[in-house]
Amino acid sequence: MSRHLSVPRLPVLASPPETPAAGEVALYPTPEGNLHRLTAAGQEGRISVAARATLPADFLHTNTGYWAAVPGLAVPVQAGLYRVTMKIRTTSNRGFQSDVRLRGPAAAAGGRIDIISLQDGQAWTDFWYHWLGVALYDWSPAASITGAGDGLLLVEEPGVLQAEVGQVPFSQPADFEDPQDFSWDVEGADLDAASTDFVHGGAASGKLTALAAENQAVISGWADTEAGIGWRLSAWLYSPAGHPRAGVALSWYDADGQRIDGVSDLRPLPAGTWTQYSLAAEAPPATAQVYAQVGMEVADGHAAGSIGYVDDVEWAATTGWMRVDAGSHLQITPV
Repeated sequence: MSRHLSVPRLPVLASPPETPAAGEVALYPTPEGNLHRLTAAGQEGRISVAARATLPADFLHTNTGYWAAVPGLAVPVQAGLYRVTMKIRTTSNRGFQSDVRLRGPAAAAGGRIDIISLQDGQAWTDFWYHWLGVALYDWSPAASITGAGDGLLLVEEPGVLQAEVGQVPFSQPADFEDPQDFSWDVEGADLDAASTDFVHGGAASGKLTALAAENQAVISGWADTEAGIGWRLSAWLYSPAGHPRAGVALSWYDADGQRIDGVSDLRPLPAGTWTQYSLAAEAPPATAQVYAQVGMEVADGHAAGSIGYVDDVEWAATTGWMRVDAGSHLQITPV
């Protein structure tokens, strides 16, 4: 942590000085810890000394789904009123949401703070009241964020003002308990998203009825990603008559929309038995998007009208990263 004076370089005296000569200014500390100035005309004033913490090296956060304190971005604070300013630059993998927050002493209150940022090159502004502990970007999907903030902090008891970063991984479940929460696409089938015919968990499941001239009857989805990110896909499937080929699959696509590769758990579905299908995989080099599907390969056996049920689908990224760049800083100035 370094201390800065926003005044010209001048001699600093260790005790109350004699009146300086014309054109000079004397700076001296007072017993209460403030820095005062004295001019040749006898004018006195108080100078506020800012305390700044600057991150000396990049900080990498990989514990996806949790907040992490940035070790180099913490400033001790005493009781008093402060102006808080910050500039923090973060980079994270594509397809996730990330954010920054400030935590302070228990006996402290944040007034209004104004936030400005460039998120993937796009300007974004907002403000918050009672901002301690608040996600300042409201969980941005941007991969690159340079953000700055300016606000007030009232402290009653000594403590530390600490910057933290957090990342929320992609997750798109489907439990069919509320049709309004269903966010998957449907391909090659009609879907009853609130069927009560056969249920694995809860009160409802998804009923897929295959359409003619289609080679699959599935629910599906797309997500942005990149090489090295881990993914998990699982689902429970049911068919009263059974099915020769059903399950889950992930396919990797590059930035031009060309399929790179894929992984799957596709196998016979026993009649009258809820069966779980699952897989875990890491996105290969050059990946820009991942495509997920859950359901039946209709062309492998049943004709149009084949019926299958799907329930308790879990699709999520399992790994990720977020970096706070060196040079990011957090500063407090007594008011």
